[in-house]
Amino acid sequence: MSKKSEKKLADLSYEELKELVYDIFSNFDDHKTSIHVSFASQYAKNVHVKPFVVIIDNNLKTTLVSYTRSYDLDVQQDYYVAISELLFLVPSTQPKGFIFVVDRTNKFFDTEKVYPFKFEKSLPLFVVTSTACVCVELEYQLQNNTIHWTDKINYFPVTPEIRDIVVEMLFVYSHIDNPPIKYNDVLSYLVANGTSPLIMDEASPPNETFHIEKGIYTD
Repeated sequence: MSKKSEKKLADLSYEELKELVYDIFSNFDDHKTSIHVSFASQYAKNVHVKPFVVIIDNNLKTTLVSYTRSYDLDVQQDYYVAISELLFLVPSTQPKGFIFVVDRTNKFFDTEKVYPFKFEKSLPLFVVTSTACVCVELEYQLQNNTIHWTDKINYFPVTPEIRDIVVEMLFVYSHIDNPPIKYNDVLSYLVANGTSPLIMDEASPPNETFHIEKGIYTD
């Protein structure tokens, strides 16, 4: 990584944080566009957008994309458990990093207003590796239940000083060197509990290792 990684993440400027994101994923614009389309499409259909993860390998291939299982919308603990179950995929694939996305209108997210969001309406993308975590905040405007993305983007560092259970989980699951559960076992568990992971690239190392074909994983 570049010399800016030698500085503390919290001390990086806006431009340095932006550069760091593109150092991590040079194809970040492609991921951003896909997330734009997916989120706006579900919102337009009045679908509850569950938190989801995009896992990316060292060759910048998207290993898989998966939403959490459905959770009890009135039970915060079940929300956290669903995210925790999903993030077990991260160490099992040993990726370059991942992007975690959560709808800010989710009543269980940011309940303490702990994130330095800049825009009134926005979608946060947490870009995570074992060495850095940056939030990319994408602003949108809402007109007739339709999302219109603006060109305004905010970058801010995500550090342990941001007191939130979601941040704690992002740090924990990005720092497990020896995954306790194999990739295909995690997939099987998720599917058995109502999750439908989408395998994006069968040539990505974990999918090649476990002979998993591109498509929705159904075990």
